[in-house]
Amino acid sequence: MQEIRGPVDQCTMAEGLRALALKGFTRLCATGDSTPTNSGNNVRIPTKLNLDGFDRHYEFWSGQPFWVNHRNQETRFDHPFGYSRDLRFVITRNDDNDPEFKGYWSWFDLHGQRVADDTTNCFLS
Repeated sequence: MQEIRGPVDQCTMAEGLRALALKGFTRLCATGDSTPTNSGNNVRIPTKLNLDGFDRHYEFWSGQPFWVNHRNQETRFDHPFGYSRDLRFVITRNDDNDPEFKGYWSWFDLHGQRVADDTTNCFLS
């Protein structure tokens, strides 16, 4: 057997699984909400979202979101109305006139109008 040397464009199975898990975890962190448990700890769970009859679900192995229309069982990886998700940054003033910074992952239509908030405030208070 001859050994072939040269550039390798592959990764090991461990590296691939780690990358998939990290990507899925990162995606779900950006769409999570804190929910208190009976023990008093908070748990991050994906927020449920329905935009114009399409429910958002996630592939369990990658965290990739996809949209399901339950009327005709249509499944899509992009929202059919072209909605996109972006960070909405809000600055408000409190009673002491100090600025408060808030950030929300929100869904916007093709005209840039906000359709729905995907998360609660993402910034630490």
